[in-house]
Amino acid sequence: MRIKDVIQLDHLPEDIDREGLIAHLDEQIEKRLGPVDHLVFIPEGNNHLVFEVHLTNGTLAIARVQLQNQRENALLVKQSIEQEELLFGVFAQSGARVPEVYALVKDETFGEFLLVEFLPGLHFSDWMAQKDNRMDEYLQFMENYGEQLAKIHSIKQSHFGTIKAKAEQAERTTIAYHDKLRSMVDEQLSIPKLLETFGDDFIERFNKFIGELFSRLENPEWLDLFKPCLTLVDHHPHNVLISDTRELGFFDLENAVANTPVSDIALTRAQFCGYFYEDENAIRLAEESLIKGYLEAGGDEAVFGEAFKVAELIYVASLILGVVMSYKDSQDDYNKNWSQEFSQLLEKIIETKEFNPADYARIISSKTKQPSMTK
Repeated sequence: MRIKDVIQLDHLPEDIDREGLIAHLDEQIEKRLGPVDHLVFIPEGNNHLVFEVHLTNGTLAIARVQLQNQRENALLVKQSIEQEELLFGVFAQSGARVPEVYALVKDETFGEFLLVEFLPGLHFSDWMAQKDNRMDEYLQFMENYGEQLAKIHSIKQSHFGTIKAKAEQAERTTIAYHDKLRSMVDEQLSIPKLLETFGDDFIERFNKFIGELFSRLENPEWLDLFKPCLTLVDHHPHNVLISDTRELGFFDLENAVANTPVSDIALTRAQFCGYFYEDENAIRLAEESLIKGYLEAGGDEAVFGEAFKVAELIYVASLILGVVMSYKDSQDDYNKNWSQEFSQLLEKIIETKEFNPADYARIISSKTKQPSMTK
């Protein structure tokens, strides 16, 4: 294979030895899977260079090349390539559909990469378009998604943070969940850009709002509800594949951590439950389908109770606070508008003490072009 056989090569970062990297990938992949016909660079993700591998025998694979400038994930955990390999195994243990790992390749010059199975299927938005945005297909997806979350959450952990290989559960964790959540909020509030983005009045109101929620969360009867487990965290329409048989597949696990189900449920509601964001009935049915799938697969009913709703509100408010700051000075047209719109959403959350997934979906619809109503 020659470098001209790499599709979308121009999208690779300019500071990378492109010819050297491609030659390295070609050599290492051929040793393990056979000759390479061509590669397709997939320009997405912050921690990896991702290539779709087309072998001369017609089969496909994925190469995930580790970048050196890794971001920390939601619980301030940096994932090594070895940890990602472990994560694929732990998710498979849960019964979730994830790629098989073919090889972990290490090299002093070009770093490390994982060679994994190519999962067939369509991303959520493409799948919905193929199904003509039918309500019955959408609700079946939501039920299936709930089922998959319950399977993932069945893998218990003894701590918060890095996932361990064994599904073990301690009697009591060393750090209570509300303390971990508090540290995440404090991390956002310590960002120097906070004051210039929001001003003193807003910060005072935000702190009062968050403080009241934390006071409720410290209810002694709730403390033991928040047990750490396997969580996916990175939920959005391009991180799930739907097969012809409606089976869901997850392939981007780099943000997975030991956490409570709060983040998974909150982000699922935000990214998927508001798909038809002007149809209140569709939103209600989507959430009911999510809950149905989760509970029928053995998920804990407490995940949809009052304690988790309080924790979810803290999590979502903190998340949106960070989003507003990160988008404030963006040159991207979508992000510049989103900073203001998410700021208004945060104001609404503080005022109403509720999070409606339709509000989130309405903002991102300018980019996703998702339908506002069912047919």
